[in-house]
Amino acid sequence: MEVGRMIRSSRRLFLFAVMILLLLAFSWSKPVSITILHDNDVHGRLLPFFDKTLNQTVGGAARRASIIDEIRKKNSGTLVLTAGDWISGTPISGLFKGEADFKAIQLMKYDAMVIGNHEFDYGQETLRKFINTSSVPILCANLYETKTKKTLLPPYKIFVKNGLKIAVIGITTQETPVVTHPKNVKGLEFENPSVTLSKLIPNIRKKADIILVLSHCGYQEDKELARTVPGIDIIVGGHSHSNVLLEKVDNTLIVQDYQWGIYMGRLDFKYDPAKKKFSGVTSQHILISQDIPEKADVKSLMDDYSKIIQSKMDEKVGVATVDLVKPNYGNPDSNLAIWITEVFRKRLNADIAMQNTGGVRANISKGDVTYNDIYNVLPFENLLVLLEADGELMQNILDDLAQRSESGKETSTVTGVTCIVKQGKATKVLINGQPLDPKKKYTIAVNDFMANGGSGYSILQKANLIKYDAMLRDIVLDELKLNPNIAPPVVEKFNRIDSHE
Repeated sequence: MEVGRMIRSSRRLFLFAVMILLLLAFSWSKPVSITILHDNDVHGRLLPFFDKTLNQTVGGAARRASIIDEIRKKNSGTLVLTAGDWISGTPISGLFKGEADFKAIQLMKYDAMVIGNHEFDYGQETLRKFINTSSVPILCANLYETKTKKTLLPPYKIFVKNGLKIAVIGITTQETPVVTHPKNVKGLEFENPSVTLSKLIPNIRKKADIILVLSHCGYQEDKELARTVPGIDIIVGGHSHSNVLLEKVDNTLIVQDYQWGIYMGRLDFKYDPAKKKFSGVTSQHILISQDIPEKADVKSLMDDYSKIIQSKMDEKVGVATVDLVKPNYGNPDSNLAIWITEVFRKRLNADIAMQNTGGVRANISKGDVTYNDIYNVLPFENLLVLLEADGELMQNILDDLAQRSESGKETSTVTGVTCIVKQGKATKVLINGQPLDPKKKYTIAVNDFMANGGSGYSILQKANLIKYDAMLRDIVLDELKLNPNIAPPVVEKFNRIDSHE
């Protein structure tokens, strides 16, 4: 009996000692050093390019790959993430339908990416092929297949870095169906990010030390998620092309790395899993300048694609009879913008045509015009659509343009319309030479970005969608096959007359 009591007592003492040791070990645990490298909205900028604002050549996948490798070697607790819209917007991306982009991201060994709205630009079949073959996890928690109600992609992945468990949850904008061609998201639905995260986080929290949301929702929505969804430690954002070095909203750290791979975002911190506390938080945007060496294998991949596209890009497609100037907010009716907008109006036989100023991106010098010139002018994967509006809505659309014109906001080139702009109103409106009739139906040729409310053109969403056509640059190339000489026409256009007149 005495021996039994002694054994039981010894066991209790042993267990007690073990518990004390575990508690002491837990309380003495050291903070773990973590580095998050991140970018967003690269938009096919796989090759270095000249940035006018910085007045230097920047970017390129091969130089970013060198930065990634260098930092990984210094800290094994490095996690490399991209917050969507990796593809679409350059010849090397567009001509190969994202193939070069996805090969690069795998060769650069990103840990994860969230799907962005532009990942759908080359069609769902192409995207699914990349998803199924990618060695880089492509995440999205709020994207479902309508029929099965199953997520198209893994919602999250837990990474172990220096012993710390970091759950990365992918989330993308619910606006995706209205900023891409409907066929690209057929059979898919996007749940409200807040709803998705609120359901997921409590369960994931049991498995992970840190909850990181890899978001392609935009800066404003990221801040709202931080305010309204409990349990988010970090948001690495994209979609809005915002330059967010570091912001703390309630208990959530938010970063976003501008655009185009000009920089590589770097977030450093220490985390104590025992105290569940961050310390030593710093953030920087590393400029990808020319003095950074190019990683050999990535450069070789880029060179291979560059050689293939060079002959195509140098191909002559027309002749500019004069220097063609891109539009700007002060001059939306540049000769190049007028010509492009009229090409669109002619294509769909529309009453008027509209093209947002920010969608025409480069000048064309007098002389031979190449495929590369057209690509640089119209780099985005936008489609031309035909809308229908009654006269009353048309007046509202023109008034919206009048207000934009007077306030200096992003505006549009508009052909087929003459009017006088005064005090935020379009007055004395003539469409194709005839007074605007409030009861008449009018057609509008416009890109799908604007038609879906892009750049704040929500007024266009009230119009009826008649049909989708081809990509903008393909329409321009089709026109050049018929009429290779670009001579900007003198046409009826939306007059911008000083409000004091």
